[in-house]
Amino acid sequence: MWYRQAQSHRSSVRRMTEHYADDGGFDPVDELNVALYAISDVGRCIQSADAKSGMLGALLGLTIAGATSQLGLVRTTFTSAGALHNATVALLVAFAATLLAAGTFLGLSQLPRLEVPQDVRRLAFPALARGADEPWRRPGAAELRDEAWRQAEALARIAVRKFWYLRASLLCSALCVVAFLMWLALSSLVAT
Repeated sequence: MWYRQAQSHRSSVRRMTEHYADDGGFDPVDELNVALYAISDVGRCIQSADAKSGMLGALLGLTIAGATSQLGLVRTTFTSAGALHNATVALLVAFAATLLAAGTFLGLSQLPRLEVPQDVRRLAFPALARGADEPWRRPGAAELRDEAWRQAEALARIAVRKFWYLRASLLCSALCVVAFLMWLALSSLVAT
């Protein structure tokens, strides 16, 4: 959905660019508005990644609850002998490894990344907290526009990293659930 919105916004910006190209370009205030929209749009993408991470965390929590409710079956997996013993142990180890990997990637998707370009002084909360090195003066639209674009780029890098870790965690979570279900099925056969 956000992709379609961004695509629609890009086409409207492209039409505006073609319109303003004839008379010398955008006004710095208009460019600032576009940059602030980009910051807002990337912020929504980051919020979307965080919501998906929450749902994935809930899935991993349910998987852990399922495994801990089967502790007797875990003991049976390691103590049993038979044709399926090695397969059940391998599936249990695969489950634990993919659970650890999924949790690690999920945690990395939630680590705050507060690096802000040094010349962004007004638009990012870490920069505001750090304070301005020079006495405060009212910035012009062109200066704010440039800072807004640098902030939008920093947020876009954060969003890309977040989605990369989220994608890796989703893949590991899927493998984790499959390994858990296969182990549960095989170990139930071995236990009977």
